[in-house]
Amino acid sequence: MQFPDFHEFESYLREVEPELGRLVSNQHVYRLEDSTPESISALVSDVAAKTLAAANKMTIGYLAAYHQFLADHFESQESDG
Repeated sequence: MQFPDFHEFESYLREVEPELGRLVSNQHVYRLEDSTPESISALVSDVAAKTLAAANKMTIGYLAAYHQFLADHFESQESDG
């Protein structure tokens, strides 16, 4: 079983990146009414949690895209050979 060159995936990825970007395209508006240490800490914690969640969604999205790329590649190899 011959794996495709990773550069082939990069061109495939350019096609699906807009769809992947939509996974984390929600925007959040924060208002900091009072700037107490507790409220600032809560804000930073929320931003960090949302950033981590977005990174996880993107990672899963990239893995899913690579999985689909490999599945398509091996399917075309089977039908060619």
